[in-house]
Amino acid sequence: MTTSKPNAPGVNIPAGDIEFFDKIMPPLLAGDYDITLSQSLDYGSGNESFQKTQSFSVQAPRFKLPVADVQSVYPANGSTGKFEHKLPQIVMNKRALPWEHVLEPGDNSGAPWMALLVFSGPEILTPQNSTNPPTETFAASFPLGQVRNLNNGGVLGPAISHLDYGQTDEETVSTIDISTDTFLSVVPHLAGASTTVCELCSLAHVREVNMEHKEILKMTHSGWFSVLVANRFPINPDKPTKQYVHLVSLEGFKPYLEKGATFPHGIVTVRLISLYSWSFTSLPDHGESFSSFMLHLVSDDSEQNTDLEFRLPLDPAKAAKDNSPGKIASKALKSGYVPTSYSTRYGEKTMAWYRGPLSPVKLDDFTKTSDSPHFTASSDAVIFDPTTGLFDMSYSVAWQTGRLMALASQAFSTNLLDWRRKINRIIDLLANLAEHDNLVDFLKTYDGDINDWFHYQLITNKFLDYLLDDFAKETAPNVNSNPVTFDNSAPTNTAAPGNLPQQLKEELDKLMTSQVVIDLMHDIEGREYQNIVEWLARTALLYDVPFDHLVPNPKLLPIESIRFFYLDRSWINSMIDGAMSVGVRSSRDSNYYKATKNLIRDAVYKLILEFRENLLGLPKSDNDPTDGVVSGFLLRSAVLTQYPGIEIKAYKKVSQNDEGTPEGAERMKTLRMDRLSANVMLCLFPDTPAWIEFDEPKEGLEFGVEPKANKLEIAIRNISDGETIANTFYTLDAGDFRGEESMRVLDVNHLNLGLAGKLNKTALNSAEFALQMVKVPEQMVFQNKQKPQ
Repeated sequence: MTTSKPNAPGVNIPAGDIEFFDKIMPPLLAGDYDITLSQSLDYGSGNESFQKTQSFSVQAPRFKLPVADVQSVYPANGSTGKFEHKLPQIVMNKRALPWEHVLEPGDNSGAPWMALLVFSGPEILTPQNSTNPPTETFAASFPLGQVRNLNNGGVLGPAISHLDYGQTDEETVSTIDISTDTFLSVVPHLAGASTTVCELCSLAHVREVNMEHKEILKMTHSGWFSVLVANRFPINPDKPTKQYVHLVSLEGFKPYLEKGATFPHGIVTVRLISLYSWSFTSLPDHGESFSSFMLHLVSDDSEQNTDLEFRLPLDPAKAAKDNSPGKIASKALKSGYVPTSYSTRYGEKTMAWYRGPLSPVKLDDFTKTSDSPHFTASSDAVIFDPTTGLFDMSYSVAWQTGRLMALASQAFSTNLLDWRRKINRIIDLLANLAEHDNLVDFLKTYDGDINDWFHYQLITNKFLDYLLDDFAKETAPNVNSNPVTFDNSAPTNTAAPGNLPQQLKEELDKLMTSQVVIDLMHDIEGREYQNIVEWLARTALLYDVPFDHLVPNPKLLPIESIRFFYLDRSWINSMIDGAMSVGVRSSRDSNYYKATKNLIRDAVYKLILEFRENLLGLPKSDNDPTDGVVSGFLLRSAVLTQYPGIEIKAYKKVSQNDEGTPEGAERMKTLRMDRLSANVMLCLFPDTPAWIEFDEPKEGLEFGVEPKANKLEIAIRNISDGETIANTFYTLDAGDFRGEESMRVLDVNHLNLGLAGKLNKTALNSAEFALQMVKVPEQMVFQNKQKPQ
């Protein structure tokens, strides 16, 4: 952890690091502006001046905070747990948000215009005449015109004299009413004449974290977050108590933020604009935490006789031990199959086995060889077991899934048809020349524009050079003796119906392995080929694949569970075959795809190693060496909703540190890390990990203190590197609380100075204060005992 000047936008800090910054000031504050351009023209004895004024507005949230701007809150909304010694906080996706407005016109304090406040239920008053009933957090609704500049009936609202472009008094805002005593007791202070530290400033800072090992988040600034922390611990920690947290605007209240401020006579209630709110329940005993969520994933109830493998539960004591049908079923279940009902084409009802692309066992890819099965229809991929009379529909479903997904994508289908038409022309030309036994003579004697002859520059100059040189010398003589026919109604003796002659097929296979031909696939008129490969790579990573095709039975992924798997590449290749079947109108189209399928598959599997890096905008790293098996896990847990941005790192090996403690070694890249729903995450890796770490998200590291011997302590960290200083602690005392200690409101000024004294400093800025207050993140590790170390 460091506190330094911000990096340039887009520069990633090292993986696993976090940097704290005091604040990020926007180039222009939110508001309305005029820009005036003047020009003076002198000519001869004359002079003429011109002037043009343009008005514009800088827009930023002011009276409402969009939900999309909130990355996370802690404790999570609706959560229960032991939060007694932790300060609530809100993490926002916009790094400059807390400083885009000022407390009042002309304010140069540099303080944020918002604060995070914690209340008990009775501290929030019920207002009269609100437009809607109070929310669960007791927020009321009023037109803005009834809130700003309010001073009536003992209620004081924010002093806001000017509305920016697009803002009106008719828009509805959420508000809370609190007494003036509560306001003065809980709202952080500005720096006044008698104080040294700006409390409001100390409770807001900016964090930058490395996003490489997180799910891809929709953020305005990737890796940058602004954080506001409350100055109050949860109230009534000795019994279960619901806490209400409000992010409020302090714009228009600057005169009442100084220490010792008082309100005008007759004012007893303050109406604050609530930008965002949530609630949680603090328990006196152990409750929800990152570690408790993660440990539950490996409980007996969660494992359910699966050993965390992606398969249905199977009690070893009840598994059949002989060659009975029960033994066959047990073996199928251990291999990840689930029984499903199946209706044959003739209307018969029977049972079939199905396994999606996620397998608990490592599988051989039976589709990778040159003579591997080529599925031209879903029925081709149906597997029948004559010993049991049962069908395996796995690869048939995969083929049909790919076809339906391709048909649903207009862009992919259009690109595929355009590309196939151009490629078929080229192969037709080569085959025709071979058929008429004149390819060599043609290439030697043709004196016209060969580019025009090959139809609208379909072939690049590099490919033409290849045709005129290597192809004419090496390949053409081998195919001249075998004329080619594509008349399916009258097959020759050299080929089975619908198939290419074997010798030409072999030569075309050679053609498709040539780098010149591979380059041609990219170069011919537009980006069709690249678009096709990108879509197939995305599909191979299971994007948009129906969830019930991945998890066909709910028992495969119960609540609060993690399941590890291998990706069945044969299933993926069957899905690719299905997608590429769109627009196939004849056996010629099918044969041409068969000639190019290995080229396409190789390009797809190369791209999936770079797909996530491209999405994150990361520089391309060296492709991980892999044994050809993609692996991963599915996680279903509330930890994803309670701790968004969880960090996951996989390692190829396990080593030991200097103290002999096991740790991961040789970190591998992540192919995919995405949430499929609010509480389900899918992760894919290019190899089988030996060690996987789950880390509490660093942008959400909470502020807090550690109880020790009836005291509250903070371990002091070195400002330069963030490491704790041995045997150096700060112990909180009564002076660190504002008013009665039972109110649990921190005197941030006193605490800041106390922490600074431990570091021989006068005071800490907000980044340095954040570094001292954050708690050490928790970590959960899964080790693959089956992988050699």
